[in-house]
Amino acid sequence: MIREGHFAFARREAEIRAEAALDGIYVLRANVPEEHLRAAEVVCAYKRLSRVEDAFRSLKSVDLELRPIYHRLEERVRAHAFGHVLSSELLCCQGHLARRLQRPVDHVGQVTLETPDGL
Repeated sequence: MIREGHFAFARREAEIRAEAALDGIYVLRANVPEEHLRAAEVVCAYKRLSRVEDAFRSLKSVDLELRPIYHRLEERVRAHAFGHVLSSELLCCQGHLARRLQRPVDHVGQVTLETPDGL
């Protein structure tokens, strides 16, 4: 309750316990028959989704330092998207390498790619 010079609150313990009981439980529905994709595989695919979302977030963040670019021609849009996917894949490979070396890989050299027509 909030009023002039006063603030009070109460925890809804029953609701908190009910929500806590669902922690870690997934309710997933797939349109693929179980003989093609088992329930455990559906769960793994769902969990991998968070890695994909993180990768897309990093595409536009300071991780890759890419600025927004606006294209009109389909081939340039595709090339721009390819560059993002390639960058994301390189970050993933860098992470795998760091885990294999058991130390951070703190430097990746800059590479400039040019098309045959100089773009």
